[in-house]
Amino acid sequence: MKFLKPCIALTVLVLSSAVYALPEITVASLPWSEDTLGVKALDSTLSYLSSELKGKYEIKHVSLPAEELKKAVTENKVDYFISNSLFYTSVSASSGGQTAARIAVLWNPRTSSPTYGEGATIVVRKDSNIHALSDLQEKSLFVPSQNDTFTYLSLLGEIAKSGHQPREFFKSVEYGDGKHKTVIEKVLSKEADIGVVRTCYLEEHPNYEVESQLRVVNLKDFAVINCKTSTDLYLGTIFAATAEADPYLNRLILKTLLEMPAENGYIWTAGGNLSASYALLQTLNAEQYGSLSQKFFFRKLQEHADVLILLALIVAGLISHSIRSNYLIEKRTKELKEIQKTFNETTQKLNNMQKVGLIGLMSSMIGHELKQPLTIIMNYLQGLKVQSKTGKLNAKNILTALTQIETQTVRANAIIQRVRSYAKQEKPQVQSVNFNQLIHKAVTYLNQTAQRHVKVSLKLPKKEVVVQAEPTDLELSVYNLLKNAADACAEVKKPEITVELTEDSRVELKIFDNAPEIDEETFKNLGTLFKSSKQNGLGLGLAIVKRVAEANGGRLEFQKDEAGRLFVILSLPKFEERN
Repeated sequence: MKFLKPCIALTVLVLSSAVYALPEITVASLPWSEDTLGVKALDSTLSYLSSELKGKYEIKHVSLPAEELKKAVTENKVDYFISNSLFYTSVSASSGGQTAARIAVLWNPRTSSPTYGEGATIVVRKDSNIHALSDLQEKSLFVPSQNDTFTYLSLLGEIAKSGHQPREFFKSVEYGDGKHKTVIEKVLSKEADIGVVRTCYLEEHPNYEVESQLRVVNLKDFAVINCKTSTDLYLGTIFAATAEADPYLNRLILKTLLEMPAENGYIWTAGGNLSASYALLQTLNAEQYGSLSQKFFFRKLQEHADVLILLALIVAGLISHSIRSNYLIEKRTKELKEIQKTFNETTQKLNNMQKVGLIGLMSSMIGHELKQPLTIIMNYLQGLKVQSKTGKLNAKNILTALTQIETQTVRANAIIQRVRSYAKQEKPQVQSVNFNQLIHKAVTYLNQTAQRHVKVSLKLPKKEVVVQAEPTDLELSVYNLLKNAADACAEVKKPEITVELTEDSRVELKIFDNAPEIDEETFKNLGTLFKSSKQNGLGLGLAIVKRVAEANGGRLEFQKDEAGRLFVILSLPKFEERN
């Protein structure tokens, strides 16, 4: 009996642990042991996900060879996977685009777009007689590792496009321990004629003594990347979800990845184009059917003379069944044409899916910001209708309404152009802006669009406060802050907003309201994309204001006064400081 109570307690502990065990998320990847900054960013990604989702989910990382990873993804044995774009396109194309969904792309800081984040750089000794791609033939090649297929396949793609057979092009191919440093050492020690490393490795790990002994072969000039590359450029590392991953969890992981701090300049982002990866995949697939060239065939015969008799018997058998063979060849050719047609259709569908994703994000931003000018236009149109019915319509009222409608139409067009520039990642046109006048204009727009009257008190300096910013961006930011304050005190009997502008070491715009105190969870999530206290809200308004502030060297802050009420501060550098 004396052991009964401890046994019962242990049993209860085990059962409770099982009941409250956190749901597990399995993230699979190709093996990585490379000494590149991009791979270090992947290690940090897993650590960041585990930290941010702590208490909600348990992150489990598994490393699998390419074939095992492909099987695990197609059979939905993992939730998410991290891979290069060639592996992703191969998996996606083989399933008709139904197996995997791209969530985010790792953006190389040395490129202007994540579309051009990966490639390969060919290095030889400076005293080598290898100067062109054709000189690589019958030379020994050293590759970082068998797991680093992307670097090797990028090189094979270049060779295939030059009209050669990649699989029989090199005298020998040797694989290393996963470290690009080993590739450089093998080339310098003359243990290998040629080495291939990931594009940007030389720039990310500068060693001038070593680089003075090396030369890059087949150097390409791409303005989109600040690195030496010998091959075309492809989409960066992809974080993808398998077919049965939870859509809510996909959204949560996308948000977490987008908020992750930069690791050596590498950040996660959305978008990017996979067309170059699809083209490489097509090139390599076409090449493999011609790998048994005459040279390769006779070289193998010399190495294996004992198979000559067996080959003669096989040839005799093939001749006797030539009719059947021709039939099978025609059938196989027809099947291959059908596969190629399906592959092309899949490529087009995936490209369309990328465009739809970008259109969806732009539509959300346009819908959010166009409410204001459209509401004002609608109010004036309704006013004209009412005046027309009551007989109070006159030329002065018509001119006033049309002037306002024209003004708001111009503003709506400016908003659309700004949102388009966001999608194109264009640099904003910064100019001097009278902050006092801009605040008055935003308050006027608020009064024209508010559901009910809100008292707005202005505490502005008598002298003109000037800042440098994109006018439309700053105007939308101030209006969004005023609109959020008005919405927050919508249930208050006498809603009031106070706007205070000060200029000291920095220009600060403070907005107070008399809304009820908010809870800590809502306060914590202010300014976070996809989190909003409003029903069906996306948090776009404050996220846009935050982005505008940071783009202009400022910041957006949320604080509470002594009564626990929220107030917001938009801080910008002074005009002289920006100059």
